[in-house]
Amino acid sequence: MQTQRRGRPSRFTEYDQLVASLPPLMEKRPKYLNGIGVFRGSRGITAWLKIRLPHGGVLKGKSYGPGASAEIKLGNLESFDWVEKAEVRMREEGHVFFGEAFVVPKTTKNLVDNVVELAIAHNIDIQGKSGPIVPLWVTFDDPHIAANAVLHGGYPTALFDWGNGMWKISPPAGKFATFHLTVADPAAQLAELRFASPRIFVGIDIFNQGPGDASVVIHGREKQRIAVTLRAGELRRVRTGWSEPLTQAEFEFQSAGAIHFDNLAYAQP
Repeated sequence: MQTQRRGRPSRFTEYDQLVASLPPLMEKRPKYLNGIGVFRGSRGITAWLKIRLPHGGVLKGKSYGPGASAEIKLGNLESFDWVEKAEVRMREEGHVFFGEAFVVPKTTKNLVDNVVELAIAHNIDIQGKSGPIVPLWVTFDDPHIAANAVLHGGYPTALFDWGNGMWKISPPAGKFATFHLTVADPAAQLAELRFASPRIFVGIDIFNQGPGDASVVIHGREKQRIAVTLRAGELRRVRTGWSEPLTQAEFEFQSAGAIHFDNLAYAQP
C-alpha cells in the first residue's frame, strides 16, 4: 500500500496524478499535461514530449504543417531509474527552438554520466522553414554603466566587440529617454561593431539630434548595405531586412556627432 504524503503538496503532484489516471492498457495516443505525456502499453509506461511547430518542420523524415505538433518518444519511465522527478520547458526564439529539462535525481552517484547519457540519447533535430525573425535586443541600459563611458571590447556581453574607443554610452538625450549609444569622436566618419560568432543584424533605432540632416550607411557582408538620411529631430527604427548572418557591421557617418543609437536588434542564425 502506498503511503499517503502529508503536508504541502509536491510541485509534481499533478504529474503523479497523470500517471495514476492512466487506464491499465492504452491503445491510442499518450495522455499529456503541459507538453509532457505518458502512455501505458503492454511493455510498461513510456514518456513522451509534445512540441508545437508554429511554422511547421521536418522531424525524422516526417513533415509537419504550420501549427502542427510533433510527438517525441523519450523512452520507458523505468529506464530513468536515477530520476526522481523531471520537468521540460520549450520556447522559440526566431527560428530556433530551445529546450530546458529540470531533473531531480534520486542519488548523486554517477550523476554526470547519467545526465550526459540522457542528453545524447534524446538529442532532437527539427528542420523546417522559419517564420519572421524574432530579434534579441541590446538596450545600452542593462547592465547600466556610467554616462559617457567609452566602450572597449565587449558590452553587454563578450558576444559584442565595440572596438577600442570608437563608441560610448550616452545619457538620455532628445527622444531617447534612457542611456544609449553614440560615437566617441563627433568628427568620426567610420565605426564598427563585431560579433564573436555570426549573428543576423536585424536593425537599430537612430535619432538625429542635430539642426540639419544627418546620414548613416550600414555595411554588412558583401552586398549588404542600407543607407539612412534623417531630418533634424527625426527618430527612425531602421530594419535591414537581412537574413544572412555576419561577424562585422561597419557604420559610415555624415554629422556623426548628431547621431544617437539605441535598441540594437539581432538574431541567431
